[in-house]
Amino acid sequence: MGVSNVHEHSPEDRHDHDHDHEEHGGHDHHHDHGANLESATRDQKRAFAIGVVLNLAFCIGEAFVGYFSNSMALIADAGHNFTDVIGLALAWVALLASTWRGGGRFTYGLKRSSIIAAFINGSLLMVSCVFLVWECVARFFHPEPVRTLPLIITALLGIVVNGYTAWLFMKGSKDDINVRGAFLHLAADAAVSLGVALSGVVIYYTRLNWIDSLVSLLIVGVIIQTTWSLLTESLMQLVDAVPRHIDIEKVRAFLLKIPGVSQLHDLHVWNIGTNLTALSAHVGSKDVLLTINSIHEATHELRDTYKIAHPTIQVEPDDSGCEQKDCGPNS
Repeated sequence: MGVSNVHEHSPEDRHDHDHDHEEHGGHDHHHDHGANLESATRDQKRAFAIGVVLNLAFCIGEAFVGYFSNSMALIADAGHNFTDVIGLALAWVALLASTWRGGGRFTYGLKRSSIIAAFINGSLLMVSCVFLVWECVARFFHPEPVRTLPLIITALLGIVVNGYTAWLFMKGSKDDINVRGAFLHLAADAAVSLGVALSGVVIYYTRLNWIDSLVSLLIVGVIIQTTWSLLTESLMQLVDAVPRHIDIEKVRAFLLKIPGVSQLHDLHVWNIGTNLTALSAHVGSKDVLLTINSIHEATHELRDTYKIAHPTIQVEPDDSGCEQKDCGPNS
């Protein structure tokens, strides 16, 4: 005997669940929550559109000025900005794809595309770092004269462009790794542009052209530092690891405290998309009806306290032997 209880609180399905929640006095809360998610998605789409256009225009201009002023720092930053544009475009497409409700063989839609985009974004940045280091080291031992005025002006413009677009992503960066990746890269770009501007000032007064290459290497260091966590976290999500914001032992303890539950096995928590966490578990119960009646309230708690929006809990009588026969003791 088994009973599954599923609650998915994604924006697409919110309306379908509102009627059920109304019986428990939660209709208005869930309706507002769904509206907030839809509003956040619209804001993110707008931020990606602005970010792609502004950064593409800026990196083209920065590469031109870098070539004209003979600044490897500007060229390096332009190359980095271009990979950011590609990453932003991928993340934008992934965001659009993840809003598709799905159908046919795609029962979850394309929500995982946002995780794939974050991983590709991080991988592109790491690959670009290898080429940048190679060129910077060569220029460090053979420095060339740098035209500092266009370098400083362009870098200051980069602070404005990257700082503004990073600000657009700041609000959504807490809950979505895809958005957080965009925010981290743009915020790092603003900091890097500040470093380039300062290097231009130093070169102007000291005429030490090798400083340009040194700053370029520091830029690469910033890129690696901000990218590594994004790359590793997106990889962990791709292999269905428990999300970082989830304490699996606390979730296990919570499920075991559900009235009537006497045992727990096959507990799994993973990310379907960058902002949608799922859970599945089998619970053994001495009083199946009592446990089933308690499941609904438990799923509310999983959503509100543990940020698990899509829990599935199967209830079985203690003597079913499921954990030995079919399910496996994976908990």
